[in-house]
Amino acid sequence: MLASASIIDVVAETLRQQQHIPIVLDPVMVATSGAQLLPQAAIKGLLEKLLPLTTILTPNIPEAKLLLQESGKSPKDVTGMDDLVDLAQAVQSLGPKYVLVKGGHLPLKGADTRDERIVANVLYGEGETFVFESSYLNPTNTHGTGCSLAYINFSSGYFLEYLLDRDDVKGPWKEYTEHEFVKQMGLGTLPVKAFRFYMIQDYLYLVHFSRANALAAYKAKTLDDISMSASVVTHIREEMNLHLAYCRKFGLSKEDIENHEESQACTAYTRYFLDIGQSEDWLALQIALLPCLLGYGMIGQRLRSDPTTVKEGNQYFEWIENYVADDFTEAVRVGSGRRYLNFLCGNE
Repeated sequence: MLASASIIDVVAETLRQQQHIPIVLDPVMVATSGAQLLPQAAIKGLLEKLLPLTTILTPNIPEAKLLLQESGKSPKDVTGMDDLVDLAQAVQSLGPKYVLVKGGHLPLKGADTRDERIVANVLYGEGETFVFESSYLNPTNTHGTGCSLAYINFSSGYFLEYLLDRDDVKGPWKEYTEHEFVKQMGLGTLPVKAFRFYMIQDYLYLVHFSRANALAAYKAKTLDDISMSASVVTHIREEMNLHLAYCRKFGLSKEDIENHEESQACTAYTRYFLDIGQSEDWLALQIALLPCLLGYGMIGQRLRSDPTTVKEGNQYFEWIENYVADDFTEAVRVGSGRRYLNFLCGNE
């Protein structure tokens, strides 16, 4: 909880220096009991200094009304769905990019004929409104449910969606994942010479990827992350045996590969993430490695589901299926998920 004006000042100043990360702000101003939790000076600081930096604000109904009141606006009573939507739109005008008003304080009657109450959470931003309805529950322990919802907004993939939707990321990401090599591999028209070259470079790349994960184990702060990085290295060792078996189908021996020179692209990327690993912390190294893991996963999924992809008679389709297999899909999920959030929150 941002319990004082001085804490808000420090947080706002820090966030202004980190303008490229999404900010989820749960204001925690009014308790379920109705008690106001923040002093007036803190609420003013939150309005003036934090809301303009916020990607998504997640107030409950009393907090949303208090924000409007403290900003000089007169909030109207909320008695139904339309009022809830109006409330979200009014709060969004205070500065955040999106507002998700949590409707747990106001159970509503469902649209069907049954006497069932529902809860509606209203998301508003960039001119669009989304309403999320669910059955109303009345448990005895609701402490922390709002904070949990704010956490989920960050940790369930929304950060990556936000990142890949940025104007300064869309173009480079499209060039990286949808270039001509990928298209021809899906169609089965890629020249064998080009694929052989790729297989050689991919093997040489995996050697450095293993080194980076060994370095990540050294940089890690917890035994779990040390173990995970070590297991990645072990898994790569097994994967490279399969890689070599696949290479033999294209007339490539282990000696052919290991005697081949690295391409400039392979050298540039691998030395980049190894340099990051040497000079920065565990998180920076994971982020430097992420484009490879995430990109391969997205390329595999897209080619697998693309109706233009040739499956029968495509000598490259077996390779594509490696990147939609359960083990690789799980690696992408784990590698792009909650571990990074835990690190940022100081839980590791």
